[in-house]
Amino acid sequence: SFQHRRILKIAASTRPPAGSLTRSTAFVVCRRCLSQAAGLPWQRQRALLLQLHPRQSAMLTPTARSFVTVDNLRAWFIDGPEAADPPMSAAPPVADEALRQGAAANPPSADSSSFFVEDAPAAIQELVEGSSTDALADAASSLAEPSFASLGLGTGLWPSSLQLKWLETLHVTLDMPWWLCAVLMGIGVRLMLLLPNMYLQRMMRVDMPSFVNLQKFMEQQKFYERSGNMQASMRMQQEAFERFPQFLAPSGMRKLMRRNMMVLGSFCFTLTFVQLASIRAIYMATALPVESFQQGGVLWLTDLTCVDPYFLLPATVTGLLMLNVHLFYAAQPSGTHQKMSMVKPLAYTLLPAFVFTCMVNFPGANLFYFFATGATAQLLHLINRTEAAKAFWKSRIGLPALETGSSIDRIRNQIMPAIENREYQATRMPDQTGDAQVPKTYRIRRKQPQQQQQPLRQTATMKASLPAISRITGLLMGRGRYLQQLSSHKLHTGAIRRAEAPEVSAILEERILGQTAQANLEETGRVLSIGDGIARVYGLKNIQAEEMVEFSSGLKGMALNLEPDNVGVVVFGNDKLIREGDVVKRTGAIVDVPVGEELLGRVVDALGNPIDGKGAINSSRARVGLKAPGIIPRTSVKEPMQTGIKAVDSLVPIGRGQRELIIGDRQTGKTAIAIDTIINQKRFNDGQDEKKKLYCIYVAVGQKRSTVAQLVKRLNDTDAMKYSIVVSATASDAAPLQYLAPYSGCAMGEYFRDNGKHALIIYDDLSKQAVAYRQMSLLLRRPPGREAYPGDVFYLHSRLLERAAKMSDEYKGGSLTALPVIETQAGDVSAYIPTNVISITDGQIFLETELFYKGIRPAINVGLSVSRVGSAAQTKAMKQVAGSMKLDLAQYREVAAFAQFGSDLDAATRACLAARVRLTELLKQGQYVPMSIEDQVVAIFSGVRGHLDKMEPNRITAFEQAFLQHVRANHKDLLQKIRDQSMIDKDSEAQLKDITVSFVSSFLAGDK
Repeated sequence: SFQHRRILKIAASTRPPAGSLTRSTAFVVCRRCLSQAAGLPWQRQRALLLQLHPRQSAMLTPTARSFVTVDNLRAWFIDGPEAADPPMSAAPPVADEALRQGAAANPPSADSSSFFVEDAPAAIQELVEGSSTDALADAASSLAEPSFASLGLGTGLWPSSLQLKWLETLHVTLDMPWWLCAVLMGIGVRLMLLLPNMYLQRMMRVDMPSFVNLQKFMEQQKFYERSGNMQASMRMQQEAFERFPQFLAPSGMRKLMRRNMMVLGSFCFTLTFVQLASIRAIYMATALPVESFQQGGVLWLTDLTCVDPYFLLPATVTGLLMLNVHLFYAAQPSGTHQKMSMVKPLAYTLLPAFVFTCMVNFPGANLFYFFATGATAQLLHLINRTEAAKAFWKSRIGLPALETGSSIDRIRNQIMPAIENREYQATRMPDQTGDAQVPKTYRIRRKQPQQQQQPLRQTATMKASLPAISRITGLLMGRGRYLQQLSSHKLHTGAIRRAEAPEVSAILEERILGQTAQANLEETGRVLSIGDGIARVYGLKNIQAEEMVEFSSGLKGMALNLEPDNVGVVVFGNDKLIREGDVVKRTGAIVDVPVGEELLGRVVDALGNPIDGKGAINSSRARVGLKAPGIIPRTSVKEPMQTGIKAVDSLVPIGRGQRELIIGDRQTGKTAIAIDTIINQKRFNDGQDEKKKLYCIYVAVGQKRSTVAQLVKRLNDTDAMKYSIVVSATASDAAPLQYLAPYSGCAMGEYFRDNGKHALIIYDDLSKQAVAYRQMSLLLRRPPGREAYPGDVFYLHSRLLERAAKMSDEYKGGSLTALPVIETQAGDVSAYIPTNVISITDGQIFLETELFYKGIRPAINVGLSVSRVGSAAQTKAMKQVAGSMKLDLAQYREVAAFAQFGSDLDAATRACLAARVRLTELLKQGQYVPMSIEDQVVAIFSGVRGHLDKMEPNRITAFEQAFLQHVRANHKDLLQKIRDQSMIDKDSEAQLKDITVSFVSSFLAGDK
């Protein structure tokens, strides 16, 4: 379609005499006609084309009308008349001589002599190859002038290339008229002329603050200096760095930025102006002859509104005027433009606009125009910097000059001498230790002595600095009340406070000049309000999230809310010891606790302080909020973590590094499972193999003190306290301590994990931690969510439980196993916190109140309990005896529910129910009596193989005790073999079967 349109354009632009073949073809060959006539027989093609153009077809001679087919038209223009097929009609074929005679009878006009038969093929071939004769083909080459193209600028990113694609889309794809395309292109280029300059004006004013803002800043700064408020004065200095960064930058950098933007504005303006001129040339080359008043009106309107050169002159004047206003006024503060005269910029604009508008008519003038505009911009800038220009601004307009010596620069020098050279500006600089856990110290930042010597030679800087020195000296000498206001920045230098007036002056002068040792700074704040364990503190601007702070009463707290005007601190203790106005000091460290083997056998609070009366703990410390290990350091769970509970180790096995949730209502045995697991580790920790040892951390959150005391006594009685740590945050402790206790215990467990050892941590329970976190969040005015919990309560538990992991051998192969406990309300596992923790953990042990009251203890619901990864760590011996036991028990619960409504059960069903009843009885276990893995295998073997089917269910427990005593006394070798091999081979299975059968027979005989 693009080539057909080219044929139409070149035929129309030749303007041949009426009646000639070329003139007629100009009206016949168009995109619509070709698309409708293509593919039809030649008779229908001719009829359709003549029907579409009746007025033009009447002008055709019979000879020309016989050639009106698509193929003949193409052949005529490309290959000449010899290639056209003879017309398939009653009329005789037309000879070549007749065609030439017809052409001679109608001689062409002077402007179309090169587009007749003999020259048309070459011209059309040029169009096909992309020549610049056609209007649309002219767009690329005209917009990208030869002077630019010679520099390699006519690339795909060149604006002219983008406009060519735009023209092709409008003219060819959307089939818009050529004059409408010219209008749209003119509007687009006009926008390109204005918008970049407007954007550059905005960019050049970014680095200049408002004059009004500077005045307010100076008044506030002077007020603070007069009142002696050193804290506010230094805060104002910091605000100056934040609010006026470009303004406080070196003047050379600001000048360079303005010059670069001026050159960029000149380039954008020149490019858009050249494109407007090119559009004018394209328009003049493609204009059709005016044949009616209506068409002439459209052409005149297009010419006037888009590309008329007389209309280009106002556009050029506007663009250059904006550019020169940039050059003159960009360095002035905003708010002062209304006082300036526009005469001088207008004078600098009219002459270049007139000269450059005339120059575009000459070849190669565009590139010269670009460089001339840039040079003019630089010239105007240089003129503005001269003394005459400065005097002009000062005398005629009443404004200061634009460069040094102006009132703006004086304000800049008067803001504070410390801003330019950063003398006593205290900023936070951590020690170069590379350790994020090391508390930060703060030092005065100063320049190197080599860099400071040069400004000291300048009298302006010295004159500006001496008043500040004298003011500070006066504050420290005679006004003791101002020393109390230095609350946020205390100088830890006793010499200053005890020195006489000359000594104070000398010390301060040396410090400002950077010639003394750096002083340590301590950032403090004041308590605005205190209540409900939450303190609002003013100051502490540089404090970090979860950083520890210390109150003047000795209590500690943690910063949780970092708000613009205050800091929300949770207090670790009784807030009655804190009063409004008390000093709060930063510690520079995130909350940390002691870690290491020194804590084994001890009871500590949430901050790691011992509460068992056994003395202080001397160990290393670690942060409580460390990040969880990534994916690469981890490995799959493959080692079993024996709990000593038959129902757990057989049905829901747990592996080292796993996170297994213990969930259930209150008083269902959740804590009992956790304590039995700790007691069961004694058999491994008494050995010498470090890889089998498992150190235990028990975190009590929100429990009664009596309960924790009983638990510690139980661990001491079973000799399990020597490898255990108890972290206690009881119900009487503050909510922040209950929130922090699980993280503290996790940090202690991570010490063993990261040192290639194995640890178990029990969170009892996380429901109370979530309640404590909800209490703190609501008091801190955080928005509540579901069940009034904050929105990040899921992250509260996920970041804690994700720290439990099994590490790979490259990371020492340690592990941290987590057993979180969640308390439900009336068995509702679909509540907010239970569902959150279930989705985080690798399985759950669900305890039911109904089973507990039936005497099935531990009251584990086999159907709802699951271990997602622990089965891979289960020993082979347990898999052999308990492979299908979980499925059988789950089916038993379902069948037993239906059996309550019917008595006519078949024998197989009754036998299945009887066997499952005995298996359920076999899984019962007393509290604080964990079993070894070999004892569990032997006991379960007797039940799953059907040896107890003839025994009464109420005798199963007594049988188990007697049977295990018999095996331990008479068959120690069998138990040792199962323990060592962790599997049951054929010989062991046969031996165990004989032992079980014989003992069951004797036991049943004894009952009779």
